[in-house]
Amino acid sequence: MAATPVVHPHFHRAAFSREKLAFGWPHRVAAALLVMVGASFVAVTLAANLFQVGPAFDRLTDDFRPIMTEQAVQSDRQGIAALDAAESEITAEMMPALAQQLGMTSEDFSTMMAEQYPAVTAGLAAVPQITPSFSSLVTTLDEQRPYFASADAIPTSSVPATSVPWSLFAVGLLSVGLGVWVWFRPRGSAVAVTVAGALLIAVPFALNMPHKASDADTMNENLKPMYNQELITQASGALTTLSAMGTEMQQQMMPDLAAQLQMSPEELNAFFAQSFPDTTAALAGLPQSMERFQDLVTRFDQRLGDYNTMKPVEFVPIVWFMIGGGAALFLLGAAGVVITSRSGRREQTA
Repeated sequence: MAATPVVHPHFHRAAFSREKLAFGWPHRVAAALLVMVGASFVAVTLAANLFQVGPAFDRLTDDFRPIMTEQAVQSDRQGIAALDAAESEITAEMMPALAQQLGMTSEDFSTMMAEQYPAVTAGLAAVPQITPSFSSLVTTLDEQRPYFASADAIPTSSVPATSVPWSLFAVGLLSVGLGVWVWFRPRGSAVAVTVAGALLIAVPFALNMPHKASDADTMNENLKPMYNQELITQASGALTTLSAMGTEMQQQMMPDLAAQLQMSPEELNAFFAQSFPDTTAALAGLPQSMERFQDLVTRFDQRLGDYNTMKPVEFVPIVWFMIGGGAALFLLGAAGVVITSRSGRREQTA
């Protein structure tokens, strides 16, 4: 029987030492830098509160998506325009005409309205301030629609933003692991580091992340002046005023006018439709408009906390930090490939 060669343990230690020496002194620097890059990814993820920002971003975009469509914006504009036109018609035409029909002076009619229909009087007085405020809000939303559509696709339209912090955190841990690998096995790890770096560079560009992040930051900046508790409180108060006006007008004022003018409800409606078309149209569409406006304000109110979580964060620096980290990994890995290749050729010729 042939004798089995015995390899002294000292030979294994020497071979391992030669592998490390083949890479040369830079492998220790490369390993340390890889660990630093990985730790930076983890630190940025935690410092930017991305584990809270990601879910907040998803909740906000999910809730805002229905009100950020062109159809929703146009419907809101039409409701505001109808309300504004009705207020002008009521003040300039309907009130003087009704005062004349009832044999009252304009002053007496105004006094009667304030005493018997305070909600209608308060609502009509508030409309000139309410409609510009809502119009400004809807215009702002309309201007943000392209930015919202782009930001809503972070990282893709089918992958939620919640995946971003976990991806950054995982990349950080991977980089630390690669650093440890480079420290103990420098020759075999260089290619893996190079591939990981190339992916970190390629994937953000493939997903158009720099552009999406820029759009998200632009939208965030544009919303800051108006998306706050003061806006929500004012909008809620305005809706309460309009709702009370519409209810009192339809349930009390119109039936009272029909009785005073000795008309049936159908005759009064026909008279209003012919004489005051804007007011008639606004009253008919008021329930639907109020429902849309209430939905808009409710969504703003429910997602204010999420917006405040997102507001301090800028996404563009995070994306470029990811790409920069990938470039660092790629350069370190490429340097390792070059050095190990040269060392290998020297060993073969030795």
